[in-house]
Amino acid sequence: MRRIALLTTLTLAALTFLGCMVGETSHTLYLSADGEVTFSVLETAFRSDAKTAAERASEEAGWLADRHTAEALRSLHPTSVEVTVLRSERPYAVQTTASFPSVEQLVRDVLRELEVEGAVTFERSGRLRRLAVTVPEGTELGSFQIVLTEGRFVRAAGFTLSGDGAAAMPAPSAETRELVLEWMD
Repeated sequence: MRRIALLTTLTLAALTFLGCMVGETSHTLYLSADGEVTFSVLETAFRSDAKTAAERASEEAGWLADRHTAEALRSLHPTSVEVTVLRSERPYAVQTTASFPSVEQLVRDVLRELEVEGAVTFERSGRLRRLAVTVPEGTELGSFQIVLTEGRFVRAAGFTLSGDGAAAMPAPSAETRELVLEWMD
C-alpha cells in the first residue's frame, strides 16, 4: 500500500537535514470563507540531542539559520511567507506562516510537489462552501488540522470534526479516495 502524508511530507522533507534535532511540529491551515488559506507550521521545543555542547551549539545554530520549512512552503507558490522566532534560546520555537489566495490551488500544488495524482474542487453556493479532494487509494493524509476563520463545518468525509464544528482533522483511518469538507460561513 502506498502511504504518503500529504501535508506533513513537505515539512519532513525540509527537516531531514537536522540529524540530531528533536522537537514537536504542528501544521494548521486557517481557511477563510472565500477559500484563502494561511498555512502555519509551529516548531516548538527544538533542540539538539548531540553528546557534546559544541556539537549541540553547531546543530542548533544551523537549524535557526536555515529556514527549510519556509523554503518548502515557498515551493507551493504562496503570496507571502513569514518566519517568526518565538524563542531564540534552547529549546527553540519558530512559527512559519504562508498565505495562499486559493485552497484549491494550494492543494493542487501540494499534490504536484508530492507527485500524487488527484483532483480538487472548491465550490460556493450561497453560504455553503465545499472542498473535495480525490487522491489515490492508500494515500495517508498525515497530521494537520484545518480551522475555519468563520463559520462551521456541516459535513465531512475522511475528516473528524471538532466539537464546535470549527476545525477538521484527518480521520485516524482515513485512507479514502474522496475527502470532502462542507461548511457554512
